[in-house]
Amino acid sequence: SQPAMSSSDRCAVWVVGCGVPKRGMGWYHAKQVIEGDVPNAAVTAVVEPWFLGAGADSPPGKAFAEWAEAMKEKGVAFCDSVDAVPVAEGERTLALISGRTAD
Repeated sequence: SQPAMSSSDRCAVWVVGCGVPKRGMGWYHAKQVIEGDVPNAAVTAVVEPWFLGAGADSPPGKAFAEWAEAMKEKGVAFCDSVDAVPVAEGERTLALISGRTAD
């Protein structure tokens, strides 16, 4: 168990291009941070334009929505664009971009 991190030690992580749960590399990196594998990092936002937009009704989109609901309980914001991510004044932030080459 890790000690609680102070807000000055924490780095907010935005996962941009998460992909399908249990298949996408963005999802896997988000999982690693959420589970505490990266000290002093916390996923605060996931940006996923496809599954929060035109791909929402697809089978992978529905799997994404189920995972998103569970992660919202952990304080993760889900946004369809980087512009929509809530920004905390003075917080260190890292954008982890994970997309396919075709994207």
